[in-house]
Amino acid sequence: MRIPAPLIALAAMLCFGPLALASAAEAGCAQWNVPAGYTLNQDNGYKVKLVNGLSGKAQYWPVTTRTPIVNGDVFGGLITAKKISFKVHWQNGATGSYDGDVAGAGHVQGTTRDQKTGASAGFVGGILKCAAAPPPPAQSSGAKKPPSAIITRQPDVIRKPDGDVR
Repeated sequence: MRIPAPLIALAAMLCFGPLALASAAEAGCAQWNVPAGYTLNQDNGYKVKLVNGLSGKAQYWPVTTRTPIVNGDVFGGLITAKKISFKVHWQNGATGSYDGDVAGAGHVQGTTRDQKTGASAGFVGGILKCAAAPPPPAQSSGAKKPPSAIITRQPDVIRKPDGDVR
């Protein structure tokens, strides 16, 4: 017995359609939002708080306390769909460079380096929220393509003597 093609197509959409929707949701983000108060946890035992996001003030303190020990100014902040980069000029004279990757779900991780001493540490940040969705796919120029097939009538059904349909 042959199963009609439209029925096969419907079954495929029902089975695999949810996977396509999940993939579209995880497609990424064109621009991330770094909110005021965003915090990075460094693997050297310190935290960095971006008081005003990627511009303005920053604070630095050991994870064992809740009180900032050094304040600084954030400059050169840049965030894209996949990268985050900024610098902080700390009041103690140090300047830290922060460069990291942003994963599809907004997870941030990277490396900081003291520009004076060369000391470095890894960092992870909180999950960022998407500020702008990816742009829609580019439209091709020119006239719309006609559909590949147009069905104007039901196809003939031929029954074989054994009852099978072709």
